[in-house]
Amino acid sequence: MQSPNDYASVRTVIENYIKASFTADTALLKRCFHPKALMSGYYRGELDIGSPQPFYDQLECEPSSKSSGEGYQAEISFIHIAGGMASAGLVETNLLGSDYVNHFHLLKIEDEWRIVSKIYVDSLGESA
Repeated sequence: MQSPNDYASVRTVIENYIKASFTADTALLKRCFHPKALMSGYYRGELDIGSPQPFYDQLECEPSSKSSGEGYQAEISFIHIAGGMASAGLVETNLLGSDYVNHFHLLKIEDEWRIVSKIYVDSLGESA
């Protein structure tokens, strides 16, 4: 059985991801992800398989959702932990003009939870 501390720690990683995405704080976002993390999904109807780097780049070159006054909302839909691995779901509305459903996989590495993969679909990629 997982400890409440593990659930709180995973929730904190996802909440930091939310904060970093909203404010375009790529330094905080990079601390959420493992350096060798993968990030794949459908963005604007196109399949994208790779690393989080294009997401970091987009956040750095566009006005943040916070600064543009977008009505950004995010809801953690689930957290499941088994041993040193975890899965979490996140539904986002109006991040840089798109809505997303995200699934994260995290590993506990040296007593710290880190995102090792993220798969996602935006509102335009749902029918893909």
